[in-house]
Amino acid sequence: MIRKGLEKAKQESPLDVIALGSLKAIKMDLGIIPGAVIGLELDVLPYNNYSRVQHVLDDSKFVDISGRIKNIRSMKVEGIFLYLS
Repeated sequence: MIRKGLEKAKQESPLDVIALGSLKAIKMDLGIIPGAVIGLELDVLPYNNYSRVQHVLDDSKFVDISGRIKNIRSMKVEGIFLYLS
């Protein structure tokens, strides 16, 4: 979820980056089905943001994927070091 720098995110991300209207409309905007399992980087996500998302998506299950994201980032960094060597 990006509030600022949408154009930069579109340029840098390998994912499809879309603008969302509001948090209340996130289910419809993203097509989130009831009971969806959603991965979040809980080690960097402020609690207030998590709480708002949890309130809006109250029928979804949230799992912490912080470790997986760190692993992916470390592989990217290692690849950069190999490329630069």
